[in-house]
Amino acid sequence: MQIEELCFDDKFHFLGKNHDSMNKISYLLLLVLTFPLLLSSCISSDEENEGTPICMISSFSVGDITSSYSTTVNGKDTTYNRTISGESIYFNIDQLKGEITSVDSLPFWANITRVCPTVTAIGSVYFRQGNDESNYFRLISGSDSLDFSQPVYLRVVSSDGKYSKRYKVQLNKSIYETDSLSWLEVNSNLSLSGAHRTLNRDGILYVFADNNGNPTLTTASGTGTTLSWNTPVALSAAIDYRSVTLFNGAFFALDAEGGLYESADGVEWNAISGKTFDRLLSADAGHLYAFDGVNLVETADGSSWSVSEASDLSLLPEMPVSYAAYAFKTNTSLQNVVMVGSNTQSAYSVAWFKVSSSSDESDQPWTYINISADNPYGLPSMEDVQMARFKGRLMAIGKLEDGTSSSSYAHVFVSEDNGVTWHVPESGYKMVDDLKGSTLPLTMTACDDNLWLIQSGGKCWRGIKSK
Repeated sequence: MQIEELCFDDKFHFLGKNHDSMNKISYLLLLVLTFPLLLSSCISSDEENEGTPICMISSFSVGDITSSYSTTVNGKDTTYNRTISGESIYFNIDQLKGEITSVDSLPFWANITRVCPTVTAIGSVYFRQGNDESNYFRLISGSDSLDFSQPVYLRVVSSDGKYSKRYKVQLNKSIYETDSLSWLEVNSNLSLSGAHRTLNRDGILYVFADNNGNPTLTTASGTGTTLSWNTPVALSAAIDYRSVTLFNGAFFALDAEGGLYESADGVEWNAISGKTFDRLLSADAGHLYAFDGVNLVETADGSSWSVSEASDLSLLPEMPVSYAAYAFKTNTSLQNVVMVGSNTQSAYSVAWFKVSSSSDESDQPWTYINISADNPYGLPSMEDVQMARFKGRLMAIGKLEDGTSSSSYAHVFVSEDNGVTWHVPESGYKMVDDLKGSTLPLTMTACDDNLWLIQSGGKCWRGIKSK
């Protein structure tokens, strides 16, 4: 790292040159010749104007962060490198307080000792680390690596040397290996048999169940230790319960021939389109997505459909498809959309991702998350894959092969990068002990501050995040 060192007192007065190298002396001579009196009278105590617009940081970002991480994958201890995309790390700049902080905490395993920041500023930017206020170094934006495990301060100096503004920069990181998830079995009188699909709408759980070819809907409310279940209601249309998707406050589903139906309450269903579909895929704030057998298509109203840009369509998830859509923390007009499921052509469960926006300029195409040498940590191949977003993480469950002819539930897989990589945490997020080895159909959904697991036979577990 090329370093140009300047010495200041606690008011940012220039104290002199550092004699460690001729390069630093040459730099200081050039700086003094180019900007007379810039440093010798840079900032006096009565001249420093923290609110001036002529020396300020207008944007701050960091490059990709690659770290070594040890975990357990399929029962084997594994150490590998994981990369957090710098584009997924957002910062808030508080100009009044002079603070720059990451919006979310990075995972505990992130190595933040060599992070490369990119700074856009009005004025020249200097940095210091630790508590030595007297020594600052010129920051080469996009090139220098800084150690964010200790305090990092930036100084922006105006071109005339009359003003400066100081910022404290903090890259937050979780202290603990992971938050923990406590499970509590909940007493219920749920009548449920066979495979089912659970969705959360406005704090009410909707359980669509096959019930041996006689689909029913059961609803429940309550977020505490008990749930109040209503009597199951027979569905009035022969819908495929596996396809039920929630969009714009209404339920959508396909019948056996691929016809599209809509329901306001999940009980009464009405055909709304003459178009037929192979499967419903997912939904976000603006669109419902489906596969018509040829193209991945989207609609904003349920009747008018257009092609949604995507490739690798043979690797789309097969029904049932689990999905999650959630807004960017820094721009609520944009959403991350992730969908996962099984696919007979893939050795892994398949995951797809897109950035969704009502603006054509910001809307991005669907992307299949490829599992390759560059990213060997995909979601394992599982039956009945279920995914939910809970407390800022994507979590998935499913039946894994156990070395015999059958598959059963064993782990909770976690993704902290929008479905790109998945792992089993060493502790914290664990499968319910009573469910390990079970083959009975299981669904998972998040509702407010709870994560729910609902099993065929009527058993329920409530997951609560704790630290």
